[in-house]
Amino acid sequence: MLASPTVVGIPKGELVDVARVDMVVLGLLAEEPLHGYELIERFRSRALGRWTEVGRASVYQSLKRLEDAGMVLGEGQPGAGGPDRRVHRITRPGRDRLRTGLIERFGQEAGYRSDPAAALGQIHGLSTAEAAEGTAAREQALRDLLAGAVADRARLGSAPGPANAVARSMLDLQERLARVELEWLAEFRRALAAAVPDGGGIGGIGPDAVQPQSTEPSNDRSQPPTGRSSVR
Repeated sequence: MLASPTVVGIPKGELVDVARVDMVVLGLLAEEPLHGYELIERFRSRALGRWTEVGRASVYQSLKRLEDAGMVLGEGQPGAGGPDRRVHRITRPGRDRLRTGLIERFGQEAGYRSDPAAALGQIHGLSTAEAAEGTAAREQALRDLLAGAVADRARLGSAPGPANAVARSMLDLQERLARVELEWLAEFRRALAAAVPDGGGIGGIGPDAVQPQSTEPSNDRSQPPTGRSSVR
């Protein structure tokens, strides 16, 4: 059984030992030696950007950091009709580092945190019209995701090898999650419609929301109390 690395005094899931970009770089180099541009293209062709965010600059910074630490070896090679390039290959310490980075993430707290989820969780702060526009925008984003997954699957095709098989399975998961959220979104809209009175707003900040009257006594003594004359 593989043991997950732990950090004493740090709650599980709040800290990882291996940075995300290092894990991605090492994982791709574990398949075969690559130079920086090839590595970035491999990341794109596998549709890994649907699951994690890795920038071009951070890839090259990671390669330099990992090479300095002995996790990868870099070797200059003449470019074919272009500038020389540095090809990197993973070392045994690099494979151990990759193993640590993978294992420590499997047991992280489950959940689907995202900015859209945070907005949906506070949608009652919008007007009815704004909430409708927001849920419609979310639906369109999910449908765009599904269309993009179809395009990514076409690019992967039936390419052999375990890495490509995993990439196709991860696209399956992405599509299933999107379809489930689309079904949930339809139910969410119905629940909102049932909770909002006719003509009323959803929350307290929208333009058609009804603002509650304050029950606190006023400190303004410039106006006489309602229903009384100021003349005695």
